Amino acid sequence: MEQMPFGTDDFAENPEPRVPCVLILDVSSSMAGEPIAQLNEGLVAYKHELSADSLASKRVEVSVITFGSEVRTMHDFATAANFAPPTLEPHGLTYMGQAVNQAIDSLEMRKKQYRANGISYYRPWLFLVSDGAPNDPNWEAAAARAVEAEKAKAFKMFCVGVEGADMETLGKFCAGEPVKLKGMRFRDMFLWLSSSQQSVSRSTPGDEVPLENPTTPDGWASIDWGNKMWKTVYDSVAGTSHINSDLPCQDACRVVQLIVGETKLLVACLADGAGSASHADEGAQVACDTFIQTIEQASESFNFDETIHRETAIAWCNGLRSRIVQRASELDVDTRQLACTFLGAVVTENSALFIQIGDGAIVRWNGDGYRHVFWPQSGEFANTTNFLTDKAFIENLDFTQIRERVDELAIFSDGLERLVLRFADQTVHEPFLSPLFATLRHTDDPGDYFQPLREFLDSEKVNERTDDDKTLILTTRLRWCSTLINMGKTSRWGGNSVLAGKAQSSRSAIRRTMSPRSTTKPRQTKKQPSWQLWYSWPRRKSWRSQRGLLEHCTNGVAAPLLGF
Repeated sequence: MEQMPFGTDDFAENPEPRVPCVLILDVSSSMAGEPIAQLNEGLVAYKHELSADSLASKRVEVSVITFGSEVRTMHDFATAANFAPPTLEPHGLTYMGQAVNQAIDSLEMRKKQYRANGISYYRPWLFLVSDGAPNDPNWEAAAARAVEAEKAKAFKMFCVGVEGADMETLGKFCAGEPVKLKGMRFRDMFLWLSSSQQSVSRSTPGDEVPLENPTTPDGWASIDWGNKMWKTVYDSVAGTSHINSDLPCQDACRVVQLIVGETKLLVACLADGAGSASHADEGAQVACDTFIQTIEQASESFNFDETIHRETAIAWCNGLRSRIVQRASELDVDTRQLACTFLGAVVTENSALFIQIGDGAIVRWNGDGYRHVFWPQSGEFANTTNFLTDKAFIENLDFTQIRERVDELAIFSDGLERLVLRFADQTVHEPFLSPLFATLRHTDDPGDYFQPLREFLDSEKVNERTDDDKTLILTTRLRWCSTLINMGKTSRWGGNSVLAGKAQSSRSAIRRTMSPRSTTKPRQTKKQPSWQLWYSWPRRKSWRSQRGLLEHCTNGVAAPLLGF
């Protein structure tokens, strides 16, 4: 791999805040001909448009990394005024994973230089363009690294698929949805990128900047929602009692969307390790990983819209338990040291099945409100429950399959039970869930929701109510979202979230605008729905913008939307 030195931009002469952007461009053999020619023309137009803006030319910094059978830094970070578009030539395979790793590494190095020289910077952008799928070894690790870094707001990842791209695989490199280039509109894509960066460069710290929607009928991109059914966010946070005792978070969760022929499945699971078990965190992780693998294998022979018997669920859970027993043997510890509860859901277009052993709960939208599927299990003694590793786990297994459409699910560990459930009458405390789901429905990019969710779960207000580990999975069906908020198929592109800074503070306002309590369909109109994205300056971000969400934890009043 070739490495070029940083550009000659002098921080002393140009102390302006920077908008760093790494262009990660596919130059594999399949890009030969018109695609590479249009890509080169687009780079020239990008340079011209940025340079024409006097402020953007000093603030926007561009780096170009290409990937074929090798990864090359064709142009290291330089302001737009000093950016010289390289002429790209196609060659070889598609080493996308290596390119993404190199882009992240170079970006981290550049940020260190900013800090060392007292230069402020906006949230960086990584802009990945490809017409294929990665074929370098270990690309999955690079994709996972990119997604986790984006969730932590280290940068914003934009993924663009050119004709022939494997959109599902490309989507694994970003926390939200990739978009597909319409035809060979590279020039329009780069003009959009330039215009967006100019808008950001003209903003001041704390500003929220609207970006033009690239997926309108006249836009240069489209979104392939065909392979996606759900919008999902989830996280696990260590409880204060675990932190004080120097224990890890013992919760684990997994969520995947599977496509098997014409069937699309949402698979979600959560496991909560027993607090007294020495390897409880590993037991929870093994249970979740094994369940995902089990359903993936079962999907090859099962039709999940047909009847699934309890005996099948028992066999699945017995497989999870066997894998935990095997792992305990490998660690040379008693199986009880990997004890964990388990919650699992498999949802299709028109049915769903649910499994539960132990406490925590699954909540679903049933048409007129949120209802729990099973009530949390309590053990023989106070403050105890049942575990997947118990010899009597079959007797304790709750299982049901429902023959109706499920549009929203919340799955949570026992650390959140007293916030989500009303134990007095065994109902769901809807003011807790309603604003969370409302935000998820209205968020173009679920990736922007992960960090605010983590901060919420780890907030003082929540920790005042519980000192246990806390895990929350929220998922909402995409077509359900578009019906509720009348936005159609919106794009995931942009900064922190849609409607940032425009919180609604009353329960009635939230329900009036986005709650599924209303059964009246939105009025249809031929006019393209209003669409905006917001890009904010993260270095000045404050928890004050999110603290309003917490009020309902203590007084039962619906809160402003998360992060707004």
